[in-house]
Amino acid sequence: MGTLRDMVPAKGQILGTPNIRGRTMGQVSVTLNGRTYRLECGEGEEAHLIALSEYLGSHMETMKHKFGQVGDDRLILMASLMVTDELWEARRQLQELKGRHGRAPPRPVVGR
Repeated sequence: MGTLRDMVPAKGQILGTPNIRGRTMGQVSVTLNGRTYRLECGEGEEAHLIALSEYLGSHMETMKHKFGQVGDDRLILMASLMVTDELWEARRQLQELKGRHGRAPPRPVVGR
C-alpha cells in the first residue's frame, strides 16, 4: 500500500463547489512535485486552473531534471520565472505587432 502522497492524482482533481459567503466557488486539488495543494477558483474555472497547474508542473519537471531536487519553493520560483519570461516575450511581440499595425504595409517586391 502506498503513502497518501502516492494516491493523490498527479494532474489535478475537481473537488466540488462549496458556497462561501453567499458565492459558489470551485475547488480543485493539484499536485506539483509530489505535493498537493487545494485551491479555490470561480465556479466553472476548475478545468482551466488544473490546466494552468499542469503547465507550471511541466516547467517544474524541466527544472528538476536540469538542477535536481532543489526544494519545492525553489522549483516553483524557477518555473514561475520561466512562465513569466514567456509572458513578457509574448507581450513584447504583441506590442511590436501593434506598432506595425499603424504603419503602411510593406510594398511587395515585383520580379526583376
